Amino acid sequence: MTSTAPEPHDLARLTRPLRRLPELASPAAYRQLRAAFKKHEMSDAAASALSTIWVDPEAVVPQVAHPQRRRVPGGYLLVITGRVWSGRITPDTENPRNADHVQFAIAETLGISPVGLPSARVHGVGEMAIRAKSRTALGEQLEWTVETTRSRNEPHPSIAEQGIMDPPIGVATTVIYEDPDEAPTTHVFVREGSSRVSHAHYHLGLTAEDALFGLPRNAAAMQQHVDEINGFAARTPPRSRNRRRQPSGVRSQSSSWSSGSRRTHLTVPISLRRSRLG
Repeated sequence: MTSTAPEPHDLARLTRPLRRLPELASPAAYRQLRAAFKKHEMSDAAASALSTIWVDPEAVVPQVAHPQRRRVPGGYLLVITGRVWSGRITPDTENPRNADHVQFAIAETLGISPVGLPSARVHGVGEMAIRAKSRTALGEQLEWTVETTRSRNEPHPSIAEQGIMDPPIGVATTVIYEDPDEAPTTHVFVREGSSRVSHAHYHLGLTAEDALFGLPRNAAAMQQHVDEINGFAARTPPRSRNRRRQPSGVRSQSSSWSSGSRRTHLTVPISLRRSRLG
């Protein structure tokens, strides 16, 4: 799976200094948050996926006990909001913005997109589920979706310059594979704001494999990602505009200047309460 790197940015136009990222939270803090999610009767897989995305999980624990309410047709959602690691959330693989680009195999068209638009279904408390042929097919679908979404929706100013301003909405989503040898995996898919996250991943140089199976599941890989950017921050004076060698994993120097690309606020539904409408 390949991707085209962005054109070099004019560093003289950048307004944000490069800031150090905070350290990853302790395993104990993530375990505490995971236990709090499970008290809401979330599955172990959903609670585990949701617990590791937060920059400061200790600040999220009180919200789980006292979530915000948001009205939806027929009831309301209980949601929490906080700052998360962009590399540990995933753009929606079924972004409906791209529905008109999906060509079905029956059309016998060469080079058709490796995607479909199957419906997500409720899979538990605060959790949805989708189906995919295999992990490889899921990665191909995510890569196609990110590239197609980016090409059709370019924010101005770019995410690299301003970061993600409005909190996307992410949902714990379990992927059930048709391949019987592959166990289901659970991710945090962004169902609203997928375009913003797609641009953030692009500017951070993240692959589909990174977003799905690397950074969310591997603390060592995530720590290396943070250390690389912090090392670059230590070598670059805040006011400097000289070109320097970019750290591995970052597509362009300008991408690492945007704190919003690396961290963003996210809203996560943790439960749905139905109401009787009069």
